Amino acid sequence: MSLIENFLEKCSEFDNNISYRYLVDGENNVKNITYRELKESAEKFAGFLLEKYQPQSRVLLLFDTSLDFIISFWGTIIAGMVAVPVQPPFNFKMLERLLHIGKNADSNILITSHDFLQQLDSFKSYFEQLPAMEKFSVTQILNENKKYEMPNISNDFNALIQYTSGSVGSSKGVLLSHNNMMSNVKMPIAVLTKIKPEKTEKDSCLTWLPLYHDMGLISGILMPVFMGIESVVMSPLMFLQKPFRWIKALSDYKSSVSAAPNFAYDLCVKKVKDEQLEGLDISNWSIALNGAESVRYDTIENFSNKFSKAGFRKKQFYPAYGLAESVVFVTGKSRNEEVRFLQLDKTALEKNKVVLSDVEKDSLKILGLGYTWEDAELAIINSETLELVGENEVGEICVSGKSIAKCYWNSDEETNKVFDTKINSTDEKYKDKTFLRTEDLGFVYDGFLYMTGRLKDLIIIRGNSYYPQHIEQTTEKSHESFRLGNCSAFSIDEDNEEKLVIIQEIKKDMSISNFDDLVNLVRKNVTETHAISPYKIVFVKTESLPKTSSGKLQRRLSKKMYLNNEFSFLN
Repeated sequence: MSLIENFLEKCSEFDNNISYRYLVDGENNVKNITYRELKESAEKFAGFLLEKYQPQSRVLLLFDTSLDFIISFWGTIIAGMVAVPVQPPFNFKMLERLLHIGKNADSNILITSHDFLQQLDSFKSYFEQLPAMEKFSVTQILNENKKYEMPNISNDFNALIQYTSGSVGSSKGVLLSHNNMMSNVKMPIAVLTKIKPEKTEKDSCLTWLPLYHDMGLISGILMPVFMGIESVVMSPLMFLQKPFRWIKALSDYKSSVSAAPNFAYDLCVKKVKDEQLEGLDISNWSIALNGAESVRYDTIENFSNKFSKAGFRKKQFYPAYGLAESVVFVTGKSRNEEVRFLQLDKTALEKNKVVLSDVEKDSLKILGLGYTWEDAELAIINSETLELVGENEVGEICVSGKSIAKCYWNSDEETNKVFDTKINSTDEKYKDKTFLRTEDLGFVYDGFLYMTGRLKDLIIIRGNSYYPQHIEQTTEKSHESFRLGNCSAFSIDEDNEEKLVIIQEIKKDMSISNFDDLVNLVRKNVTETHAISPYKIVFVKTESLPKTSSGKLQRRLSKKMYLNNEFSFLN
């Protein structure tokens, strides 16, 4: 059954059930749409597109979180067009991203909300840089009331161009087919159906993640429909303004599935007050997916301890691994399976060896990210020789399966680097199989995947390898004035030698009288913990470090900005 047939069948089957609840203000202002209403609106939308455009036309969907986006996304899919989701530009950086995507996707159709369509004149001069595009609001399209006839679309047809969350220049369009998306959504569904939720009859989802990014789109929009369940949706802004809204909504709607990056769990620990947890119950939340950035052991411990007051148990955490090039999902554990971690010898890990350690002082705790589901397969290779690494060795993570994207849109050079890699092995198992190179480093131990870092972010000094996130974690914990998750470590070439630089953000409300003391403190902690002395330790204001549109730290851009003297240092 195709992606389109699945959508239409589920909408008919669940008819008057609520498909999505949109929490407009993150709290009490709620807009609902039933499966019947969703189908009717999506079909009108698709009918309009099919009358005006050829199947496989790329449709730029310019939306913040809303029911309008959900209708537009499904309408584009069932019309056999290619959805290109992008966030409206609320600042110049976001405008640059929109222009990059608009040019790269080469779309001639832009669809947005009624309100934003009225504001497009403000960006008129910038839009002249884009290919000529017809612009419509969802309201205009639905008022046309066009009839829909299902197009003849095969599963190999294109469905989505998902742009990665890199800096503007490096953001790549991952081209996904109907088959890619169907194959990937089967994986989380397999997780949910293998072990049913303990406290509710069936699962339900909740997301505040951006819907124009893979994790929010799949977990909050696509997967719920294919299970015929309800999804509660709020915007990222509502969460960031008040993280308690997420926890309160999980309790109110008894949601069992909700995903977020690691920083969000840290933010809840910091911002949600103990007294706010009185009377809340989030014990239904059996898949607290943690992914999209490094998953930290301390985060899992701290969140589990604090929110145990509201019924949360550590095994509800679901550390997972995924990437846009595989739609989103690659590995994860079973529901209610205990969270796994390994305590590894730090010195051995710097030499790409996996050695368990009982000595906490000179070791690191790394969380297990589960195992593959359905037809997905992992291979850990030497990045230079493309040979499989030995047992208990770190290498580059490679992924194979039906979820793997076709290519990067309009980027043959990047596609050739990453897709369709052949493993250098005499094993017949790999003879006719190709893999996606992820540029992530890790290893498999007792069936679980463990990620150790990014290939290009790895710091190599005097022949030893250092993972920047480990140095950053040591730095962040050194003083209460340091912002967690807002530190960047990288190496620079100085006097023909690689040297370590650390940039740390300072909290807004902190007044520092002596930065030299902080420098000495960080230098002491990093040297004692990692056996490397930083060359430079500098401090910057809150929100100085560059991040991607999904909130990931950009170490390479941090390095570039440092070398170009683009930071305003406090010390």
